[in-house]
Amino acid sequence: MSKVVSTCRGLLVLAAWSHPIRAAAQGSVGESGFPFEPMHAQPVAFGGAGVAMRGAPFALVNPAALAGARGAELSHRASATGARDYAMAVTHGGRWGTMRLAARRRDWGDVARDLGLQGVTAGEQSLSFTFARTAVADHMAWGLSVARLDADYVGAHTATWAFDGGTQAAIGRGFSVGVAVLHAGQGFKTSGDRAPLPTRIRPGTAWQGRIGHVRLATVTDLALPIRSGTQPDLHAGLQLGGTWGSASAAARAGYRSLASPGGPRQGSWEIGGGLTLGPFTADMAYIFGVVLGDERYISLDVRW
Repeated sequence: MSKVVSTCRGLLVLAAWSHPIRAAAQGSVGESGFPFEPMHAQPVAFGGAGVAMRGAPFALVNPAALAGARGAELSHRASATGARDYAMAVTHGGRWGTMRLAARRRDWGDVARDLGLQGVTAGEQSLSFTFARTAVADHMAWGLSVARLDADYVGAHTATWAFDGGTQAAIGRGFSVGVAVLHAGQGFKTSGDRAPLPTRIRPGTAWQGRIGHVRLATVTDLALPIRSGTQPDLHAGLQLGGTWGSASAAARAGYRSLASPGGPRQGSWEIGGGLTLGPFTADMAYIFGVVLGDERYISLDVRW
């Protein structure tokens, strides 16, 4: 019985992820299902928000967030479907700016085996390079990113390039704003057409401050689609934190409202937290209400 359930789940997952590719091949408009969402547990717990937040964890939301960062990170995602995401990145900067090299892999291998397919894989992977730097006495930042995207859906190979760009500005009293253009590119080529990338213009705001000994942060983003036929997505999050000597900790909660093409709007809740000891940070996040089941994210960072 468990084998049957696993196989049905595998069919559902592969159908969901391969639908955009098939739709493009048939001449209809269907955005690519490549995993573009944030991978680091910190923005995940914020509901995927963070366009106006500075720091390497938010580089996938806005390349400008990378300005001034140094360090390395490892992230892992586990979902109820059995899929696994792995990501690693190294960031270093100097006088001329900050550079980051990042790699990500989503493995659907268990799904392929559940379907009785041997010697084939199902998954996506990306390799990206990001450059960012500050301006106007560090009150502003800008960044650009280019990524190579490759997908293998049980023997069906496809690839493309994606480009991100963004800027941020501190406007005083703990407030900051940001805007990014994410996932621009030609899309994945198929036998008949191209599956367009989910290109978005993403403005956002953030506020960071203190109430007594408690550190607060609020973030809100709005993802505006470039193409007609899709609706904006809302991302919002809240953080409470504190510091005790050389250690600091934070608790986070977030919500994302996602438009489903041709269907009802869906939403999910996120919770998470982080612990920092010196140059080391560990973050965790959980997503509830996702269509294919709950998800867990773990990220480990070191700064130098």
